[in-house]
Amino acid sequence: LYLSEERPGAACVPDQDGGQYWSCKDYSIPSPGYNCGSSWNIYPNGLGGLHKGASSEGHIRYVANRYLLKSIGATSSSEVSMQVRARWATKDIRFVFGARDTLHCDVGACSNDCEH
Repeated sequence: LYLSEERPGAACVPDQDGGQYWSCKDYSIPSPGYNCGSSWNIYPNGLGGLHKGASSEGHIRYVANRYLLKSIGATSSSEVSMQVRARWATKDIRFVFGARDTLHCDVGACSNDCEH
């Protein structure tokens, strides 16, 4: 889940080991033709599409909408996005990665020797 509309550029998702100190700062809003038919920012990929009446029962967005609308009280997508970002900023979250967690694993399929 991305909290902004920017996504990593191609240089940020190499299919090779960049080492434990590799980093990338190439982030931008996807251009037409590379934005999954304009659905690139719709939940669960981004915060778009989270508002009252945005999806039907049985869809993952329906469950998220129901929970968020009940707990946040916002009804528009921009209000929900703003509240989610504001609440996320109050959390103390820590991600733990090992020295071998350096490969990009995309869409459930891992490359090279990325361990599961």
